[in-house]
Amino acid sequence: MAQQINLLPWRETRRRQRLRLGGLLAAAMALSIATLTIATRTLRQMDVAQQVMRTQADNLLYSALLQREREMREEIQRGERQARRAQRRAETRAWQSRLLSLAALLPEPLWLTRLDYQPQGITLNGLALNLKAVAALEKALSKLKDFQPVTPGATRRDAQGRWSFSFFLAGETTDAGSD
Repeated sequence: MAQQINLLPWRETRRRQRLRLGGLLAAAMALSIATLTIATRTLRQMDVAQQVMRTQADNLLYSALLQREREMREEIQRGERQARRAQRRAETRAWQSRLLSLAALLPEPLWLTRLDYQPQGITLNGLALNLKAVAALEKALSKLKDFQPVTPGATRRDAQGRWSFSFFLAGETTDAGSD
Protein backbone atom coordinates (compact mmCIF):
# COMPACT_ATOMS: atom_id res chain seq x y z
CA MET A 1 0.00 0.00 0.00
CA ALA A 2 1.00 3.37 -0.73
CA GLN A 3 1.76 5.97 1.71
CA GLN A 4 -0.88 8.54 2.41
CA ILE A 5 -0.15 12.10 1.64
CA ASN A 6 -1.84 14.72 3.76
CA LEU A 7 -3.11 17.49 1.43
CA LEU A 8 -4.88 19.38 4.17
CA PRO A 9 -2.04 21.87 4.89
CA TRP A 10 -1.79 22.63 1.17
CA ARG A 11 -5.52 23.18 0.95
CA GLU A 12 -5.37 25.39 4.01
CA THR A 13 -2.55 27.43 2.52
CA ARG A 14 -4.47 27.78 -0.73
CA ARG A 15 -7.62 28.79 1.16
CA ARG A 16 -5.67 31.47 3.08
CA GLN A 17 -4.16 32.78 -0.15
CA ARG A 18 -7.62 33.02 -1.69
CA LEU A 19 -8.96 34.79 1.41
CA ARG A 20 -6.07 37.25 1.28
CA LEU A 21 -6.65 37.83 -2.42
CA GLY A 22 -10.39 38.32 -1.82
CA GLY A 23 -9.66 40.69 1.05
CA LEU A 24 -7.19 42.62 -1.07
CA LEU A 25 -9.72 42.81 -3.91
CA ALA A 26 -12.45 43.97 -1.51
CA ALA A 27 -10.10 46.57 0.04
CA ALA A 28 -9.00 47.71 -3.42
CA MET A 29 -12.64 48.00 -4.50
CA ALA A 30 -13.56 49.96 -1.37
CA LEU A 31 -10.53 52.20 -1.88
CA SER A 32 -11.50 52.71 -5.55
CA ILE A 33 -15.07 53.60 -4.59
CA ALA A 34 -13.82 56.04 -1.94
CA THR A 35 -11.38 57.59 -4.43
CA LEU A 36 -14.11 57.95 -7.07
CA THR A 37 -16.47 59.46 -4.49
CA ILE A 38 -13.83 61.98 -3.37
CA ALA A 39 -12.90 62.78 -6.98
CA THR A 40 -16.57 63.30 -7.89
CA ARG A 41 -17.12 65.59 -4.89
CA THR A 42 -13.96 67.53 -5.71
CA LEU A 43 -15.07 67.96 -9.33
CA ARG A 44 -18.49 69.17 -8.19
CA GLN A 45 -16.90 71.61 -5.75
CA MET A 46 -14.57 72.83 -8.49
CA ASP A 47 -17.55 73.31 -10.83
CA VAL A 48 -19.42 75.25 -8.15
CA ALA A 49 -16.34 77.35 -7.40
CA GLN A 50 -15.83 77.95 -11.11
CA GLN A 51 -19.47 79.01 -11.52
CA VAL A 52 -19.13 81.37 -8.56
CA MET A 53 -15.94 82.82 -10.04
CA ARG A 54 -17.65 83.24 -13.44
CA THR A 55 -20.61 84.95 -11.81
CA GLN A 56 -18.31 87.27 -9.87
CA ALA A 57 -16.25 87.99 -12.99
CA ASP A 58 -19.44 88.66 -14.98
CA ASN A 59 -20.69 91.00 -12.26
CA LEU A 60 -17.36 92.82 -12.15
CA LEU A 61 -17.29 93.08 -15.92
CA TYR A 62 -20.88 94.33 -16.01
CA SER A 63 -20.20 96.98 -13.36
CA ALA A 64 -17.01 98.01 -15.18
CA LEU A 65 -18.98 98.30 -18.42
CA LEU A 66 -21.65 100.39 -16.71
CA GLN A 67 -18.96 102.65 -15.25
CA ARG A 68 -17.30 103.00 -18.65
CA GLU A 69 -20.66 103.74 -20.26
CA ARG A 70 -21.30 106.49 -17.69
CA GLU A 71 -17.84 107.92 -18.32
CA MET A 72 -18.40 107.86 -22.07
CA ARG A 73 -21.79 109.58 -21.72
CA GLU A 74 -20.22 112.23 -19.49
CA GLU A 75 -17.43 112.68 -22.03
CA ILE A 76 -19.96 113.05 -24.85
CA GLN A 77 -21.96 115.56 -22.82
CA ARG A 78 -18.76 117.44 -21.96
CA GLY A 79 -17.84 117.53 -25.65
CA GLU A 80 -21.32 118.77 -26.59
CA ARG A 81 -21.11 121.48 -23.92
CA GLN A 82 -17.70 122.53 -25.19
CA ALA A 83 -18.99 122.60 -28.78
CA ARG A 84 -21.96 124.75 -27.73
CA ARG A 85 -19.62 127.04 -25.78
CA ALA A 86 -17.30 127.34 -28.77
CA GLN A 87 -20.25 128.11 -31.04
CA ARG A 88 -21.48 130.81 -28.65
CA ARG A 89 -17.97 132.28 -28.52
CA ALA A 90 -17.79 132.33 -32.32
CA GLU A 91 -21.18 134.01 -32.49
CA THR A 92 -20.07 136.53 -29.88
CA ARG A 93 -16.87 137.25 -31.83
CA ALA A 94 -18.92 137.72 -35.00
CA TRP A 95 -21.21 140.13 -33.16
CA GLN A 96 -18.19 142.08 -32.03
CA SER A 97 -17.39 143.15 -35.59
CA ARG A 98 -21.05 144.03 -36.24
CA LEU A 99 -21.25 146.12 -33.10
CA LEU A 100 -17.96 147.85 -33.87
CA SER A 101 -19.24 148.76 -37.35
CA LEU A 102 -22.45 150.00 -35.72
CA ALA A 103 -20.44 152.10 -33.24
CA ALA A 104 -18.45 153.59 -36.11
CA LEU A 105 -21.72 154.76 -37.71
CA LEU A 106 -22.92 156.71 -34.66
CA PRO A 107 -22.84 160.49 -35.18
CA GLU A 108 -21.09 162.62 -32.52
CA PRO A 109 -24.05 164.19 -30.68
CA LEU A 110 -25.71 160.78 -30.21
CA TRP A 111 -25.18 157.83 -27.86
CA LEU A 112 -26.88 154.48 -27.24
CA THR A 113 -28.49 153.79 -23.88
CA ARG A 114 -29.75 150.28 -24.57
CA LEU A 115 -29.22 147.47 -27.09
CA ASP A 116 -31.70 144.55 -26.92
CA TYR A 117 -31.16 141.29 -28.75
CA GLN A 118 -34.20 139.36 -30.00
CA PRO A 119 -34.35 136.35 -32.33
CA GLN A 120 -35.76 138.54 -35.13
CA GLY A 121 -33.21 141.35 -34.77
CA ILE A 122 -31.93 143.97 -32.36
CA THR A 123 -33.49 147.08 -30.89
CA LEU A 124 -31.38 150.21 -30.39
CA ASN A 125 -32.41 152.86 -27.86
CA GLY A 126 -30.48 156.04 -27.32
CA LEU A 127 -30.35 159.78 -26.82
CA ALA A 128 -29.36 162.52 -29.25
CA LEU A 129 -28.78 166.24 -28.82
CA ASN A 130 -30.63 167.08 -32.06
CA LEU A 131 -32.92 165.48 -34.64
CA LYS A 132 -30.26 165.80 -37.35
CA ALA A 133 -28.15 163.18 -35.54
CA VAL A 134 -31.14 160.81 -35.36
CA ALA A 135 -31.80 161.23 -39.11
CA ALA A 136 -28.10 160.68 -39.86
CA LEU A 137 -28.15 157.51 -37.74
CA GLU A 138 -31.22 156.19 -39.57
CA LYS A 139 -29.52 156.78 -42.93
CA ALA A 140 -26.31 155.09 -41.72
CA LEU A 141 -28.23 152.11 -40.31
CA SER A 142 -29.97 151.53 -43.63
CA LYS A 143 -26.50 151.02 -45.17
CA LEU A 144 -25.60 148.19 -42.80
CA LYS A 145 -25.46 144.99 -44.85
CA ASP A 146 -26.34 142.57 -42.01
CA PHE A 147 -29.58 144.26 -40.93
CA GLN A 148 -32.40 144.97 -43.32
CA PRO A 149 -34.83 146.67 -43.05
CA VAL A 150 -34.42 149.36 -40.41
CA THR A 151 -37.67 150.18 -38.62
CA PRO A 152 -37.72 153.48 -36.71
CA GLY A 153 -39.49 153.49 -33.37
CA ALA A 154 -40.72 156.32 -31.19
CA THR A 155 -38.78 159.57 -31.07
CA ARG A 156 -39.55 161.94 -28.15
CA ARG A 157 -38.03 164.84 -26.40
CA ASP A 158 -37.21 164.35 -22.72
CA ALA A 159 -37.19 166.87 -19.84
CA GLN A 160 -33.55 167.90 -20.46
CA GLY A 161 -34.24 168.68 -24.13
CA ARG A 162 -32.54 165.57 -25.56
CA TRP A 163 -34.18 163.41 -28.19
CA SER A 164 -34.94 159.82 -27.15
CA PHE A 165 -35.09 157.41 -30.10
CA SER A 166 -35.39 153.70 -30.91
CA PHE A 167 -34.73 151.61 -34.01
CA PHE A 168 -35.41 147.97 -34.76
CA LEU A 169 -32.86 146.27 -37.02
CA ALA A 170 -34.18 143.06 -38.51
CA GLY A 171 -31.80 140.57 -40.04
CA GLU A 172 -29.41 137.68 -39.59
CA THR A 173 -29.02 137.86 -35.85
CA THR A 174 -28.27 134.18 -35.31
CA ASP A 175 -25.84 133.69 -38.20
CA ALA A 176 -23.29 136.24 -37.13
CA GLY A 177 -20.42 134.10 -38.39
CA SER A 178 -20.97 135.22 -41.99
CA ASP A 179 -18.98 138.44 -41.47
